Amino acid sequence: MPPVVELRRIYPSLPEGTPLKGPGGMSIIISIIISILITGIAVLVLYLVQKLPIDSTMKQMAQVVVVVVGVVSLLSYLDVF
Repeated sequence: MPPVVELRRIYPSLPEGTPLKGPGGMSIIISIIISILITGIAVLVLYLVQKLPIDSTMKQMAQVVVVVVGVVSLLSYLDVF
């Protein structure tokens, strides 16, 4: 069963002619997968920052930078900026 049919079953209130497209014309499924990948990469980098042999203040600064960069990249991908 194609994903469009599955999404129509999940969202039955959508009119039949409504395109199921996300940011930049991509399908919703691809958009969700890329969002999960961006979030996973940010979590992985946060984990790796915890493993760095530096003092706690520098770790906190690096974590803030990683979170800000992750949020900005996710928002720019979702066409908010």
